Amino acid sequence: MDLGRLACKNCTRLKVKCDKKIPCSRCTRTGHECLPREALNTRRRPLRRQSHTPWVNQDAERTPEDGLPPPVAAVSGQGRQKLPASAWELTQDVTLDQQLVNFHVRHLTWYHNVLHAPTFLEDCEAYWTESYVKQPLWMALYLAILSTSAWTLENSTEYRDSRGIDSAILVGLAEKYYNAMIESLYAADFATNHSIYSIQAVLVSTMVAHCLGRSDQLYTMLSSCTRIAQCLGLHKIAVKEQDSSMDFDQWTSAMDSEVGKRIYWKLVECDYYAIPYTNTYGINLAHITTPMPLNCDDHDLEDRDSTVVTVSTYTNVMIKMSLLMPILLDSLQSTAQESISDQYEHVVEIDKRLRQFVSTIPPILLQGPRYTIGTTWLGTARRTLALAAADKIIMIHRSFLLRSFGSPLLLFTRNTCVSAAITILRELELIEEEGCLPIWTHAAYCINAAIILCLHIQHSSPSDEKCIRYREMVLTAQARLQRMKSDDMSLRGLNIIESLLTHEQSSRNTRGINNQHDSPWSAGRASRSYGNTSSEASHLLGGFLNLENTLSASTRTMAGQNDVQLGSFEDWFAHAFGVTSSV
Repeated sequence: MDLGRLACKNCTRLKVKCDKKIPCSRCTRTGHECLPREALNTRRRPLRRQSHTPWVNQDAERTPEDGLPPPVAAVSGQGRQKLPASAWELTQDVTLDQQLVNFHVRHLTWYHNVLHAPTFLEDCEAYWTESYVKQPLWMALYLAILSTSAWTLENSTEYRDSRGIDSAILVGLAEKYYNAMIESLYAADFATNHSIYSIQAVLVSTMVAHCLGRSDQLYTMLSSCTRIAQCLGLHKIAVKEQDSSMDFDQWTSAMDSEVGKRIYWKLVECDYYAIPYTNTYGINLAHITTPMPLNCDDHDLEDRDSTVVTVSTYTNVMIKMSLLMPILLDSLQSTAQESISDQYEHVVEIDKRLRQFVSTIPPILLQGPRYTIGTTWLGTARRTLALAAADKIIMIHRSFLLRSFGSPLLLFTRNTCVSAAITILRELELIEEEGCLPIWTHAAYCINAAIILCLHIQHSSPSDEKCIRYREMVLTAQARLQRMKSDDMSLRGLNIIESLLTHEQSSRNTRGINNQHDSPWSAGRASRSYGNTSSEASHLLGGFLNLENTLSASTRTMAGQNDVQLGSFEDWFAHAFGVTSSV
C-alpha cells in the first residue's frame, strides 16, 4: 500500500480499506468507476511536524523551542478553533503513533467497540500523510487511543518487546496523552459543539482514566457525554433492515447507525456498572428505542449468529449483563421500608438471574481455544469475562457483604463472595501464565478479591488452615499490584490491603473469646474492627463496603436455603467456564 496516496472516492464514501491502486481492487471487483481523491497536501509528514499542515495558523509566531506554530484546526461552520499545544507536541513521532494505533485496533477495540476501525484508520492515515484533521474533536479520540495503548504496552513486557518499543519511552506517556485529550475536548468546546468524537474519546479513556486516578473526572465526563449523545439522538436510532446490495450512501448510513448504537449502549453499560458504587443511575431503559448493536464485524456489518465471535460479541454480552444492576437497585429501593430479609431475597434473586444469564453466553466466550482466525484478543476477552462474572456476583451481594462477616444468617453471601474472590485471584494467575494483555479491570477485580479475603481472614478462627492459603493468595495479589505501572488505582488498593493485613495481624491475639458475645444478628464487630486502619484506607474501604440497617429475625428462615437453591459458587463457575474448582 502506498502511504503517499489517498483512498479512492468510492472507498472513502464506503469507509472501507482501499489498496490505493488506480483503479483499486474493490472498484475493479464491484465494477464501479474508481476516482482518485484529491489530496490537500500529499507530502508525508516528517518525524517532526512542519508548518505546511492545512490547519496550522501560518501567521502565528513560532515558538523558540522547536520552531512550531500553535496548532489551529479549521472546522466548517465553526470558524478556526485552537488545538492545545500538547496535542501537537505529543503526536510528532509518526512511527510510534502508528504502532500504538495499530496495536489498539488489533488488540483493544473488542473491549469498548465504539469505533468503526476502517474509518478511524483512514482518518489516521490522512493525519499521518497530510497532517489533516477534519474536526478538532477527532484529535481527542486519537489521543484517547494513544493513551490506552501506551498504558497497556507499558504493563505488558511481551507485547511491548515484540514491537521493539523502548519501555523508557512509555513511562508517563499514557497520562500525557490523557491530559492532552482532556485539553483537546475543552479547547474545541465539546459541551457546545456536539460530536460523537468527544463521546468516543471519553468511552475509550475508561480503559485508562481509573488507573490515572481520574475516576471522578471520568464519571462527570460520562454524564456529559450521555447528554450529548441524547442531543445527537443516539438513544432514538431507528431500526433499519440491511440489504446485501446496499449502495455507498446506504452503507455509510448503516455504518453511522451501527456506530451510534455501539456508543449509546456503551454509555448504558458504564452507567449501570457504576450502580454498586453510586446507588443511582442516569439512563432509563424505557426512554431508549435504539436497538442493541449487531453481532458484526466492521468490514461488512453483517449480523451473525451468537456462536460466531465478532468485534461486538464481548461488549454485547457485557451490556446485557449490566441490565441486571438497575433491577437490583430499584428492588432494594422499593423495599427500603420493609424488612431486611425482603431486601435480601431480591439480592439472591438477582444472583440467580446472573447465573442464568451466563448460561446463555456464546460458548466460545466461555470455553475453547484462545485464538480463532482474526481474533488475537479472544483469550484475553474470555479471561476478562470470567473475571467480570465473578466480580458482578460480588457486586450484587455488596450491600450485605460486610454484614455477612458478622452474621451467620448471611453465610450464603459470605461463602459466595469468598469463593468468587478466590476464583478471581486464580483467574488472574492464569492470565499471567497465558500472557494475556492487562486490562484496567483486572487490577480492580484483584483489589476487590484481596479485600474480601482479608475480611474473611480477620473474621475466621485462628486455627482455620484455609486462611493460611488465603493469606498467601492475598500476598500474591499484592505483588501483582505492585508490578503495575502508571496505576494509581493499584497503589490505593495496596494501601487498603496493607492496612487490613496489618490490622488483622495486630488484632489476632486480642479477639479471642470475646467474639462469642456478639449477637448473631449484629454486624457491630465487623463494622467496628476497621477503626484503626489508616484514614485513607478507611475512606476507600468505606466506599467499597455498603452498610445496611440491622437485620430482622425474619431472615432466619431464608438464609439457610440459598445454598440449596443456587448451589455453590465454585461449582457453578467451574461448570460455566470450564475450569477446575480449587476453592
